[in-house]
Amino acid sequence: MILGIAGFSASANESPITMQIPNSEVCVGEVFQIAYQVVSHTETIPSIEVASPKGCSLLAVAEPQSEVRYSRNPWTDTDYVRYSRYVYTYRADKTGRYTVNPATTKLGNDKFKSNSGLITVTDADNSTPAQGDIFMKLDLSAQHAAVGEPVTLSVLLFSRWMLDDYTAYRYPAAKNCNIERVPTGPEHIGEEVIDGTVYGIWIIERYVLTPTRSGKIKIEAGCYGIAPDYRSSGDSFFFSHRRVQRRFAFTPAGVTLDVEKSSPKDSRPSVKPKSEKRPGIIREPDENIIYVMTDDMSRHVSPITI
Repeated sequence: MILGIAGFSASANESPITMQIPNSEVCVGEVFQIAYQVVSHTETIPSIEVASPKGCSLLAVAEPQSEVRYSRNPWTDTDYVRYSRYVYTYRADKTGRYTVNPATTKLGNDKFKSNSGLITVTDADNSTPAQGDIFMKLDLSAQHAAVGEPVTLSVLLFSRWMLDDYTAYRYPAAKNCNIERVPTGPEHIGEEVIDGTVYGIWIIERYVLTPTRSGKIKIEAGCYGIAPDYRSSGDSFFFSHRRVQRRFAFTPAGVTLDVEKSSPKDSRPSVKPKSEKRPGIIREPDENIIYVMTDDMSRHVSPITI
């Protein structure tokens, strides 16, 4: 039997909201996504309520994507169906099996629930970066600055593998400091040997910091999703299987910027500029003017016009 409920045509055992987990088995530190879809006949994109699974951290929530498909529905007064998609990005923090509770949405006067899910988080596997394989640092162009003096902040990536892709989930933040992101792509700046291991070094993000107050300003690093390119590895394991991009979330340690008060301008005594003598007005001689001396023999000349 077909039921028309809150403008949605569905059978009694179906819901207009569904949940999908593309990758339900992940390792600690790996990034995964949970997607939801709502089918409705609403003019606007409906909202949903989502509960994050335990043992995981929410990294990002994408703007909902909506698509309208037109088709005549005899059970409703509308001739279109709206498909709205919502994507939530998480990082797996602890090993275990975690239930993903249903999401809910309200259409009209009725509330609907999605299906539930399950996430399995395991320890590192053969294609998971071990501790020390990948790490990140923040680099300041100067450790000390004055109020209002711009300082460049670079996010450095050290990796045993080449970089396939990256995503900035959270940008650096700090109190009493303006932070402006410099739009640029990752830049490979060379290699470095650390404890006998060769690391490639990339600058993946740049920011301009402008402190607004003096004191020690602690800069929170943000969070970044790194996708290593395992094709550059010498291990034959990665060449015997089809390439699958995996992303891992890293949070560099924060740094501190020491900000001093703006140095006052040199207080020099004001010097009154000397008044320059203005040159006299030069006139062409006039044949109709005769200059004669007065009887008191003063230096004043009185012109007589004839």
